[in-house]
Amino acid sequence: MADLYAVINTIQCLEKAYIKDSVTAKEYTAACSKLLVQFKAAFKQVQGEEFPTVEKFTSHFKLDCPAAMERIKEDRPITIRDDKGNTSKWYEKFEKFGHKKIITHQQIISLQYC
Repeated sequence: MADLYAVINTIQCLEKAYIKDSVTAKEYTAACSKLLVQFKAAFKQVQGEEFPTVEKFTSHFKLDCPAAMERIKEDRPITIRDDKGNTSKWYEKFEKFGHKKIITHQQIISLQYC
């Protein structure tokens, strides 16, 4: 169970790091793909009557990980297109609006107004 908890928590941290532009898209895609494979293997070990779904697992252990749950649900990194050629809807919104906010925050930090 500890392995599954750690993998889910790591996916959540990776998602946050990618949003903050702390990792490149290439690094993110490689790490996320690997973590999703590890998640599947770890979840198979604990899946059963007590934890039939990953949602039951996360609620039982009070694991707050909305970004990780979205990634697990989609079963692919946010940077990889689906069969229809679409990236994640969330990623499209981030691409459209997120960079402006991040640049603004970075500028504020660099000017030491925080």
